[in-house]
Amino acid sequence: MFKFMVILISLFFVAKLSLILLFVFTMVRYETDEVSYATTYEVVLTEYFAIAEELGDDNWQDFITITVCANGLVQNVELNGLVALVNTSRRTVAQSVSYEAAFGYNFYEQASALERELIGIASAELATRLLAANQDLAVDFDTTTFADLADIALASAPVETGMYIDGLYHSIGRANAEGFEYFVNLFVTHGRIVAVHFNAINQDGVLKYDPLASTVGNSQIISWRNQATTLELALIDLQDPATFTFDEAGLATEFVDVEIEIADFVFLATSALAAGPVAFE
Repeated sequence: MFKFMVILISLFFVAKLSLILLFVFTMVRYETDEVSYATTYEVVLTEYFAIAEELGDDNWQDFITITVCANGLVQNVELNGLVALVNTSRRTVAQSVSYEAAFGYNFYEQASALERELIGIASAELATRLLAANQDLAVDFDTTTFADLADIALASAPVETGMYIDGLYHSIGRANAEGFEYFVNLFVTHGRIVAVHFNAINQDGVLKYDPLASTVGNSQIISWRNQATTLELALIDLQDPATFTFDEAGLATEFVDVEIEIADFVFLATSALAAGPVAFE
């Protein structure tokens, strides 16, 4: 009888130990499977970006950001634009009452609704779907530019993040002898400078160059603006105002066609980037 009890107790402890070992093995396997699952199905996203080279007929410089999954499906789309002075975005302005009153529709709401409709489609179909949006989805704003930008973005290399913080940058200098204060506005997205506006304004709020006004017959302003545009495009290309060089008189040493003093431009761009982004106006 005593031997039987010893055997029974031994079997009980062996069975208990087996259950404990089985539980530990199951938990380890479950955690391993979880890691394997997470690694196998990790979502790989690629971002593409394109911005219009100039203002459109509606006076917006539109841009598009596209996020694509590894399987080629669109994960996210953002439609936006900048005003001529590069000091606010289309979506920001569209959330004001004055925008809807002026244009008869709300760009922010319509763009957001359209973006949701585009999620999950093949990236190759994006431009076509954008073109059809004006009819199929009754979108009031012209989607032609966004369709063109989608093609450009997806045909380009994926976005490489730059060295700056995303946002709007601004810097303004002191008034010169003519009473004008030079200023620079920069727009950064994905860490890269994608839009620049160099201009001047006097105490009455009059711009040296009004991008929305006609310059026909004003050769002096046309010449100044063309030279300013050369500097703006160069900064977008070089991404660092420190790469610009000028002589003691503040004149450019590397741009043959630029006769305006670029020292102001370089100083203001450098100051704006050093100060960091500010909120959209």
